[in-house]
Amino acid sequence: MTTHQDDFEILERRYAMYVLLAIDENPSSTKTDIMRLDQGNEKTKFQRINELISDGFVEQVQAEGYSTKRLALTDKGKAVLGHIRSIKQIIIESDE
Repeated sequence: MTTHQDDFEILERRYAMYVLLAIDENPSSTKTDIMRLDQGNEKTKFQRINELISDGFVEQVQAEGYSTKRLALTDKGKAVLGHIRSIKQIIIESDE
């Protein structure tokens, strides 16, 4: 497997990793819920959510008891999220 400069492009985009973490930490959230969790450009977060859906990291599901579709991580999204959490932990520990 050869590494290409755009292999990680989706994860390098602003808010991509944040969105994955936020969806995991806030199950059954809507796009709007995730966009408004923290300050930041909601339009960019909206775009990132849609890109993560297109790339197969996130899916929209019809959750019981809700009329609006909710966001959930796909198996691919969960696998990547595990690595993001490991990286985050290493960064936190090195700052202490």
